[in-house]
Amino acid sequence: MVNVEKFRKWLETEVDSEAAAERFSKEAAWHSWCKPETMAVLNFITSECFEDNETYLEIGTFAGTSLIAALKENDVLANVIDPLQDVTAIGTTYDIWQKAVTEFGVKDRITLHREECEKFDESTLPSVGLYYYDGNHDSGHTYEGLKKFEKNLSDVAIIMVDCYNIIGGHSQRVFPGHKLDVQHPVKTDVDRWLSENKQATLEVVTPWWHGQAIITYRRNS
Repeated sequence: MVNVEKFRKWLETEVDSEAAAERFSKEAAWHSWCKPETMAVLNFITSECFEDNETYLEIGTFAGTSLIAALKENDVLANVIDPLQDVTAIGTTYDIWQKAVTEFGVKDRITLHREECEKFDESTLPSVGLYYYDGNHDSGHTYEGLKKFEKNLSDVAIIMVDCYNIIGGHSQRVFPGHKLDVQHPVKTDVDRWLSENKQATLEVVTPWWHGQAIITYRRNS
C-alpha cells in the first residue's frame, strides 16, 4: 500500500518550485511539457511513499519525462501504455522516448506496451501504487481510463490525471458512448468517476499548466 498520510503531510507544505526546478533541471530540458513541480510530486510518491513493492503505471508518455522523474533514484518498476506512433520535427515519439529512458538510465525497469490503453489487457498488470494518466484528453477517454485500471490499483494508491482544466473544443475523438464536452472534458470525466467511487478523494488540483488532479484511493473505504 502507499503511505497516503505521509504524502498528504508533504503536499501540505506545497512543492518548492525552486528546489524542484534545480533537482529536475536535466529532465525539464528534455523534449517535454512536464513541469519540474509535477516531476517532484511523482518522484516523492514513488521514492518515499511506496511500501509494498507497488509499481508505477503511466498512460501516455510522449518523451518520457514524467516517467523518468517517477523512476529517478529508486528501484520502482513501471508499465507504460502508449503506441508512440507520432512523428515530430525531431523524430518519431518512439525514438525520442527510447533515447530519453536510455540516457537517464531507467530503461531496464520499464515495460513498454505500444498500444492504445482501451485495447490493453489490464489483467496482466501487477499492483499499481501510482497511476499517472496523460492519455487522450477527449471526452470520455479519461473516465474510461480511470474505470478500466481501477481494479489494478493497490488497496491504497494515488492517481494523477494531467490536464484537468484543459479546454476541449469541437474537434474531439469522443470515446464511444460518451457525449462531446467542448469546455472541460477531462474535468467532467474525472468528476464523474469520483462521484461513482466514494473510495476516491480529490486532494488537490495543481496550479501549473492545465492542472493535474491528484487523487487518493482506498479500496473498500
